Amino acid sequence: MMDKELFKRLHLISISFSVILAVLALGIIVASQVYFSDLLRFPHMLLGDLLLTLVFAFVAYTICVGYIFFVKYFTKKNDNQFKIGVRAFRINILLSLIPFLIGGKALELISRSIFAQSVSINLFRFNHPTSWILLIILIGTFFFGNLIVYIIMNYVILIHNKAKLELENTQLKMKNMEAAYLQLKNQIQPHFLFNALNTLKSLIKKQPATAEEYLKHLSDLLRKMISQNQGNTVSLTDEMELCTDYIELQKTRFGESLEFLNNIPENIKGFLPGFAIQQLLENAIKHNAFTTDKPLFINISYKDRTITVRNNKQEKNYFEESTGTGLINLSERYRIISGDDIIINDSGGFFSVTIKILDYENSNN
Repeated sequence: MMDKELFKRLHLISISFSVILAVLALGIIVASQVYFSDLLRFPHMLLGDLLLTLVFAFVAYTICVGYIFFVKYFTKKNDNQFKIGVRAFRINILLSLIPFLIGGKALELISRSIFAQSVSINLFRFNHPTSWILLIILIGTFFFGNLIVYIIMNYVILIHNKAKLELENTQLKMKNMEAAYLQLKNQIQPHFLFNALNTLKSLIKKQPATAEEYLKHLSDLLRKMISQNQGNTVSLTDEMELCTDYIELQKTRFGESLEFLNNIPENIKGFLPGFAIQQLLENAIKHNAFTTDKPLFINISYKDRTITVRNNKQEKNYFEESTGTGLINLSERYRIISGDDIIINDSGGFFSVTIKILDYENSNN
């Protein structure tokens, strides 16, 4: 089914094509008459030429509009674009003769009332050179004109359908991303609660003061997770506040075996995919072994509208099953939102991920 946007675009092409053809036809007719000195001897013929070019414009417009409506009609019965175009082209050649006959008859009546003679007589009087030129224009209008209209219209329809399909695919990806985002939230909250409550239980008996501070960070973290909007992105400020509470919980849990440094200036504004930095922090803690003698260093730095999360590599000796909330999830979500990729650098004894800050919420940059 042809949508309104495509119909308007094809209609604009129809008007443009008819105007262009009318100007070309008028130029050819006037030039031929000047060459054969007809226009110089009979200046009143210019009015007749204008009327004749209006007929050509009307024919061209009818061809274009006819093609549009035939395509629209055949689209309901067939989804093969090539077959639709061929049928519309074949029928339109025959029906495009109708507006020419109507326009020619109207031109004959007008010319008789104004000039007391019929333009159609000159058109088919083949012993005059001008008639041959007009005949060539006529043939070109019905055959090459239809062919050009077919090619242009079919090309526009194909481009429009391709763009529409890409838009639908993008919307589908966005919906999948939102589903993955909600799944991520549902996975993170139980994961945090399980570890956090176990840590809190041990702190209550041994370190009541620390347990109270730990509970404060935990409640702030859970509140931010639950209250975070359903959009695809969050502000950089909100994300870093969530990460601060997350790191404080982990530092309480792991003590001096975990060291963290945040070098992002407070005046930096922008947006990130939800839980982006928190995911990177969680991955660093999850996939590395660290002790007091060999601590894990995590550094968040800022440069040229990008954020880099970097940690030293101290890989665990045993395999830990992934929950599916890691770099693949983040990379896919970020690519859909921004059109860019995150930069992963795994070399030497360090692992880092760089992500560009988005300037606008829920939009490509």
